[in-house]
Amino acid sequence: MGIFTDEFDLTGYVKQQAMKIDDLENRELFRNIIGDMFSQLYQHMYAEYHGLEQRMLAEVPHPAEAPDIMTGLCRRRDYDRTDKELYPMDAVDLLKKEIPAADVLEHVQQGKGYALFPVFFAGETSELQNLLRQRRKFSGTVKSDYCEVAATFELRPCRRYLQQIEALYDVTGQNGLPWRSVLSPYLYKYAEVWITSLENWDGDQAIERVILDYAEFRDVIHEDMVPLWNIQPWKAHTSCYPEPCMDRTSYEHRLYASQFPDACQYLLASSDAEIRSVRWQGGDLIISCDQQEAEDWPLLRLYPVSSSEKYGYRVYGNQHNQSFARNLLAPMASVLRRGQR
Repeated sequence: MGIFTDEFDLTGYVKQQAMKIDDLENRELFRNIIGDMFSQLYQHMYAEYHGLEQRMLAEVPHPAEAPDIMTGLCRRRDYDRTDKELYPMDAVDLLKKEIPAADVLEHVQQGKGYALFPVFFAGETSELQNLLRQRRKFSGTVKSDYCEVAATFELRPCRRYLQQIEALYDVTGQNGLPWRSVLSPYLYKYAEVWITSLENWDGDQAIERVILDYAEFRDVIHEDMVPLWNIQPWKAHTSCYPEPCMDRTSYEHRLYASQFPDACQYLLASSDAEIRSVRWQGGDLIISCDQQEAEDWPLLRLYPVSSSEKYGYRVYGNQHNQSFARNLLAPMASVLRRGQR
């Protein structure tokens, strides 16, 4: 605890030190000198110290913050397609996946196996990791309209959702924003179901259904769980003719604020253009790049999430509190990241 913090009690400190002086006259003298004269000096120094602190804080600009990224989970049948807060990380997860029988048969015959669908493991993450390392085989059946045959399956790591999170690192760097780690515990509980053997299947028949026996894990492995986040793909077109920059090799594309509905935040997603800089000005998005003609720009639209729980599962976010150290380091980190690209 420092002497210029609000927690420091000068009066109490003086009283405490005075009681250590046995001689009463010296104790009274100590109190008069320290209690009267030094307290005024202390108040002056306290005001000067906090004035200096405020000036230092004002000189360090608050960095532009990346939008809060929220992650959640729901059962496929429970998801509300009109939800304006959370969206499936992969829209395909809401659809019934068609399994190409010919591709499955070809890969199985070559000994490669074929990835069918992701599953959510509701047990401990460490237990799932052990299961993946063991490459445990599960029995099951594959059905068509006309027959049903035995098959063998195994669980393998599922990284497609984590790769979407990882891709955000480059996106925030492209937008000149400091990176904030995304809190996404559900994604570490996903595995991918692979079919490794299939008995006497006719490749011309369509696979209608796959049924697995998860044995002792049947109560913790779920095939209908959809990971969610507050990000929706978005597109916007250059609002006016691109203006050439001073270097005569780059062009500024301005996207008017009217294209961006209120209450949401936006990030420029990966683009074929060579991006020089991305900035916001008066609500307009200005993109400097090498493209001379007007473009359709891929964006990520991030919605605010007001609920800490949705669809019966907790919603996790990467919000943080402002601090002087964070504001001081964040702009430097952004500069270093741009220099490494």
